[in-house]
Amino acid sequence: MSYNSQLTRPVIYAANGMVATGHPLASQAALAILQQGGSAMDAAITASAVLCVVDPAASGVGGDAFYTYYDHQTGKLEGLNASGKSAQRLDPGQFKNGIPTYGALSPTVPGIVHAWGRSWRDIAHLV
Repeated sequence: MSYNSQLTRPVIYAANGMVATGHPLASQAALAILQQGGSAMDAAITASAVLCVVDPAASGVGGDAFYTYYDHQTGKLEGLNASGKSAQRLDPGQFKNGIPTYGALSPTVPGIVHAWGRSWRDIAHLV
């Protein structure tokens, strides 16, 4: 068995910015945001949204998001755990046979859309 270790994804270059995602279209979209004067958070929201379309098995609106963001202009450090909330009125007795990994009784509600909204409201300024 042999393993080919060559890169199979195109590299996207820019003079004053860097983007790394799991898909070149998401990287290209995020880079375009940076080129238009957007912040790193603008680019991150864009990349995340594009990934939901071009690679939904790895990243989608049914997922969660976590970030730590440092704004060098203000010195502000912010973090967000958007892993979603668990249902408030669930009875633990419903899970005698274990917690389901999908469906209406799964442990949490997806939080990625909340993360985009909060990030856009609090940090981003272009998208």
